[in-house]
Amino acid sequence: MKRIKPVPNNNGSPRATLVEDMLDARRALLDAVTAMTAAAPHGRDYQHGGDYPGDWAEARMRIAQAQELADAYYQDAIELQGE
Repeated sequence: MKRIKPVPNNNGSPRATLVEDMLDARRALLDAVTAMTAAAPHGRDYQHGGDYPGDWAEARMRIAQAQELADAYYQDAIELQGE
């Protein structure tokens, strides 16, 4: 797995809290896109490009970044437990 630098913790929150917040944001983005697709008129599909490919590409990128940071955090936590 590619190692990435974690998000700087400038407010003193525990790392686990920051990761939980990132995962909550990821879930919210996914829920928003799903709701937009379900309510879209004329068969717009926000999840697969549809009428707004740029918007979905941006959401998909942010979702992937949040997941990548969470994965890196959990990998670090596993390695620290083994030491």
